[in-house]
Amino acid sequence: MNIRIPFLCSALILMLSSGMLQSCKDNDFSFDNIDATIGLGSDELALPGGNSTKEIALDDVVSLNNSNFIYIDDNGDYQIKVDGGSQETSTVSIAPFTFKTSSSISSTIPMIQGTFQGKLAALNMSSTTPSEVEDLSSVACDQNINVTIKVPNTVRCVDELTLSLPSFLLIDHATNDGANLSISNNTITLNNTVAGSHTMVLHVKSIDFKTSSNLGSTSFDKNNHRASLTADIYLKGRLSKNNIINMGSLSSISGNATADLTITAATGRFHPVFTYDNFGSVQLNNIPDFLSDKSVNMNLYDPHIHLNFNNSLPIAAKVSGRLIARDAQEHTISSVDISTFTVPTGNSVIVLHKQSEAAPQGQTYVTVPGLGNLLKTIPDHIDFVDIKAEADNTQTTEVKLGHDYAMTEQYSFSTPLQLDADAAIAYTDSIDDLNKTVKKLSFKENTVGDPTSINGSLKLEADITNRMPAYLTLTAWGTNLQGDSIPQSQLSVVVDKTVEAASDTQTPATTHLTVTVKPQSNNVLHSLEGLQFRFRAAASNGNNAIVGKTINAKKQTITVKNIKLTKTGKLIGNFN
Repeated sequence: MNIRIPFLCSALILMLSSGMLQSCKDNDFSFDNIDATIGLGSDELALPGGNSTKEIALDDVVSLNNSNFIYIDDNGDYQIKVDGGSQETSTVSIAPFTFKTSSSISSTIPMIQGTFQGKLAALNMSSTTPSEVEDLSSVACDQNINVTIKVPNTVRCVDELTLSLPSFLLIDHATNDGANLSISNNTITLNNTVAGSHTMVLHVKSIDFKTSSNLGSTSFDKNNHRASLTADIYLKGRLSKNNIINMGSLSSISGNATADLTITAATGRFHPVFTYDNFGSVQLNNIPDFLSDKSVNMNLYDPHIHLNFNNSLPIAAKVSGRLIARDAQEHTISSVDISTFTVPTGNSVIVLHKQSEAAPQGQTYVTVPGLGNLLKTIPDHIDFVDIKAEADNTQTTEVKLGHDYAMTEQYSFSTPLQLDADAAIAYTDSIDDLNKTVKKLSFKENTVGDPTSINGSLKLEADITNRMPAYLTLTAWGTNLQGDSIPQSQLSVVVDKTVEAASDTQTPATTHLTVTVKPQSNNVLHSLEGLQFRFRAAASNGNNAIVGKTINAKKQTITVKNIKLTKTGKLIGNFN
């Protein structure tokens, strides 16, 4: 008498022909060339070897479940890529400040025939500076110093008057009573200045805080946020006898100076701070089944996080933060601190990545060794938080005061599906509805000892040719009619070894694999409703890790050859 046991035999074959990732795809694999008909009478019976399956690619058995973060590229490689949300922007501005005259010293200079000289006036000015200013090299102001000279009526005119000002003042033009004056080395010369009051307007373009002068000084007090300057205006004159009206009462020249200098730009070192709530979040939707199993460890070989910046501040920014992977209930799965990296002025691409390697042109790589922890367990979303972004206060540059400078950021996550040493991907599936067949089958029970015990078993042997750069491990267990797992002590399902990994698609690895299913009693066999399988692909077998190889959906295949099924023990079928 002959019977067919298609479910149990085909299930054992299918779990091997699927290789590792028997996902949710409804694929039909043909086993027409395997004779699954066995005789019941003998104690041991084997199907002849030589049966095999076609090459089965990962794409044949793995479903991506419409995932928004994993896809297959044109080469067949699995790629992980997910973009963040909208751009995140922060703006900084350093306020203008004004040097105000705290005191102005007016002087008189006695005139004599010939030459005379002295300090005509002095300006003492100071200003509170913004907290972002850490050092001043120079400031731009585009403001005026007004100098008044009073020539007494005891002379017709003064032949020559020369005003000298501190060299730290850049005076680019001047007028006297509206007429343009020439300037050379911060000196202004007036010829034939008649008696009366004369007003000179000196246009100050900038003030140099690093230049010293014997006519004054500048200072900057970082701790008290104070900038000060003292400017002496020195006058030298020449008076000829012909221009003196009354030799006995020549009198003196007097003068004063006034100014309020509003600073519109500054060169120095500055420390404005950009304020961000976060750098955004990436959402991982529709996680494929082969990445959602509890035994999955998605420690990727070299994940990349691309940060696209546009920094309008003419100073590089120092940026740090933290990446947090969270589940749908906002529980933290893992977090990675991102050490300080530099964002230059203008457009830039900063790539956070795990491995240390040279960056392509136009990008800057920042090595973050712990970056692979973010996907060890696939999260619901990854947030970039605890952002600290501040200007590099070691750089000296010019900034416009009162101007809004913005830094815009957007990030994305991308990497090929490449496993690191401790990584593994897995999927658990089942074959159900076996009971309607196996309940009709019984192994002959022992005549010695426990009368309910049996020695029957099914053993499947095959040669597995693996072109994947991953070690394949299969575990299986039975479930009863109540859906509960059957302990291995009652239904033993033993897979003798791990399938060896291929170093590359051109050098496949072949492993002889044996799967033995042994019920301890017919009651256990009669309660069998299904078989649960876990297929696990790992980068390491405990010793030899294969890392950095991209998993490919088309080229990396599994082939099952020389399939042999052996029954041990007498099998009895009751079809009444």
